[in-house]
Amino acid sequence: MESGPAGELDPAIVERAKKAIIPSIRPVRPIASTAIQTLVLIIACAAIAWSGAALSGFGGFFALSLVERVVIFMSLALFAWMAARLLASEMIPGGGLPIRPGWLLAVVCAAIGCEFLVFFHDYDVSGFVPQGIECLVNGLLHAIPVGLVAWIVLRRGFAVEPVGAGVAAGLLAGLGGLGLLELYCSNLKVMHQAIWHLAVLPVSGIIGGALGWISQRVRGIGRAAEVQ
Repeated sequence: MESGPAGELDPAIVERAKKAIIPSIRPVRPIASTAIQTLVLIIACAAIAWSGAALSGFGGFFALSLVERVVIFMSLALFAWMAARLLASEMIPGGGLPIRPGWLLAVVCAAIGCEFLVFFHDYDVSGFVPQGIECLVNGLLHAIPVGLVAWIVLRRGFAVEPVGAGVAAGLLAGLGGLGLLELYCSNLKVMHQAIWHLAVLPVSGIIGGALGWISQRVRGIGRAAEVQ
């Protein structure tokens, strides 16, 4: 490579490099701030839960007492904000929060489980399996669109830890599904709520983590192919 005095590059080489690179440069729309992404995710989560209840009914909401409504839905809103904030941070390199997605999932499950045990006192298990499976499936079906919205909103980011980002996305989606169940389902039996309703969260988190792991593997295979 030719160079000028003091090791400077030949101006002709620099000009050729500019001509080769500059025409390919295109303006890139900046990624929305973490706060904006978090807000959009929370709105989507709440809207999907509310829309599902609008179609199925608000039997669960009206079956709850005023105190139960305030505590349960305020906690769901708080946890949805935490999950959305964590997910938005996970999609920005270096922007992760101190808490790990897996730990947040465990804390949310424990907290909501304790709420169910405190508020509900009917331990009857009649219809436990068929009614429970119906609610679990219903919750997961409403978690799917929340997860899709999360992917659309955050697809331009880059998850350094895809598994963690997947768990966070799954938790947010699961909270949307659980919110729908609390609005819709009037079955306030302890075992039904604490097992079938709550199960939407870990199942969604596991599915999200698995999808993140698959994404990580595909990314690794793609990089290996590029190197070869």
